[in-house]
Amino acid sequence: QRQQVLDDLVDQRLMLQQVNELGLVGTHEVKLRQFRKQVILAGVQEPDETQLRRFYDDHPSLFTKHKSYHIDPAWFFGENSSERALFALTSLEEGADFAAIQALADEAVVKVPDGPLPPSTLRNYIGPSAVAALEDLEIGEWSKPLSVAGGYLVVLVVDIGVGQRQPLEEVRLTLERLCRKQIAAHVTEEFMDNLRAEASIFTNRALVELKGA
Repeated sequence: QRQQVLDDLVDQRLMLQQVNELGLVGTHEVKLRQFRKQVILAGVQEPDETQLRRFYDDHPSLFTKHKSYHIDPAWFFGENSSERALFALTSLEEGADFAAIQALADEAVVKVPDGPLPPSTLRNYIGPSAVAALEDLEIGEWSKPLSVAGGYLVVLVVDIGVGQRQPLEEVRLTLERLCRKQIAAHVTEEFMDNLRAEASIFTNRALVELKGA
C-alpha cells in the first residue's frame, strides 16, 4: 500500500512536469484535468460497434436486472409477538387466507412498497436475515416467523422476478459511457507507462554519471 502511494506521487509529479511545459494555468487539479483532456485523450475515437459488443459480452453483470421479490409482510410486535406469529403460521398451514392474517397483524413501522424490489432494497425494510430467508421460498409460499427488531415477521412471497440480461440497445447509452471510460483508462495507462520509462532512463543515466564522477 505504501508503495502504491509512492507510485501515485511519482506519476503525479511526472504529469505536472508535462503540464508545466505547456504553460497551463490553474490549480494542480485543474491543470491535470486540462492536460488529460487536451493531450492524453486528444484524438481518442468513440468506441465502435465491435468494441461496444465486446464490452457488453465481457461484463454481463453490469447489464443484468437482478432478482427481485414482491412480498406481503405481516408484522407482530409486543410481549406476545412470538405467540401471535406462531398462531398466524398455524392458521396459514390450516388454510387461512393471508389477508386474514394481516388483519390480525400490527401496523408496520415503515411500510414495504407494494411491488417488486431487489434484495438490496428489501434489506432496508425487513432486515438482512429476513431477506436471506426468502431464498428458500417459492411464489405463494410464506416464511416461518422471522425475528426482527421488536418482534416477528411472517412474509408471503407474491412474486419473484428472475434476473434477466437487458438487450444491448436498451443499455446503449450506459454501454457507450462505460466503454469510453475504459478506453480512456487504457490510453492514460499507456501514456503513463511511456512517461515512467523515460523517467527511468533519465534516472539511470544520472546514477551512472554520479558513480563515474
